[in-house]
Amino acid sequence: MDARHAHAALSMRPTKSDRSDARGLAEILRMGWYREVTAKSFTSHERLALLAARRRLVAIRTDLDAQLRGLLKTFGLILGPGNTDALVRRAEALAEGQPVIGGLVTRLAEVRRHVVTQVAALDRDIRRLVRSEPTLKRFMSVPGVGPITAVAFLSTIDEPTRFKHARDVGPYLGLTPTRYQSGETDRHGRISKCGDAFTRTCLYEAANVLLTKVGRFSPLKAWGMRLVQRIGPKKARIAVARKIAVILRCIWVDGTEFWWTREEAKMA
Repeated sequence: MDARHAHAALSMRPTKSDRSDARGLAEILRMGWYREVTAKSFTSHERLALLAARRRLVAIRTDLDAQLRGLLKTFGLILGPGNTDALVRRAEALAEGQPVIGGLVTRLAEVRRHVVTQVAALDRDIRRLVRSEPTLKRFMSVPGVGPITAVAFLSTIDEPTRFKHARDVGPYLGLTPTRYQSGETDRHGRISKCGDAFTRTCLYEAANVLLTKVGRFSPLKAWGMRLVQRIGPKKARIAVARKIAVILRCIWVDGTEFWWTREEAKMA
C-alpha cells in the first residue's frame, strides 16, 4: 500500500490512535481505495546501496574541502577553487611552517585522500557492473547519460513493464508539475518531486549535460534548445530530464539504442 495515499486517507479521521489507524487501513483495503507498491528485487536494493555509499562518500569529500577552506581562511590563507588532489597539496603548502594548523591540515588531507580512494574503488565497481549488463550499455547510448544515471534509473524502476505507458515514468519520478483545479481556478505548480530524489537529480544532470556539453545535435537536443528559448533553461532541463526518462524506458522495453537522427528512427 502506498504510504502517501494511506496517510492522506487516515489524516481525515478526527482521532489519531493505533486502534483508529488499524481500522482505517482495514477500511481502505475493504473498499480497494489504495495503490499497490511494487517491491524492488534484491539486486536493485544492492545497486541502490552501492550508489548510496558512493553518494555519501562524495558528500564527505565535499565537507572536507569546505573544512579545509574554512580552517585556512580564518588565518587569512585563501585556498581557492578546486576539488582535486591539487587542492589538498595547495592547502598543505599554505599551512607549511605553522605547527598547529599544519597538523590539522595534514590529518584532514589524509582522511580526504582515503575517501577519494574509496570513491574511485566504487566507481570501478559501477563500471564493471555496466560492462556486464547490456541494458546499461544501451542506456548510455543516450547523450548525457553516464554510468551513475544508468544504474540509478535501472535500480529505481526495476521492472519497466509495470508502467502501462512510457510517459508514466515521469510522474513516478516526480518530474511532472502539480495541478490545482477547482471551479474557475486551474493552476499548475512546481514538479511534484515524488519518487527517488537521487534518480531525479541524475536525470536533471543528464539533461544539463545534453543541453550544454554534448556537441552532436539530435532531435532530442534540438527539442530541448527550442524549450530553452521558449520557457527558460531551468524548466527546459526538467522537461528534457522527463523526456530522457521516457526514452530510457522505451530503450529498456524495446531492446534498442538511442536514435541520433530521424533516419535511424524510420529505419527502426
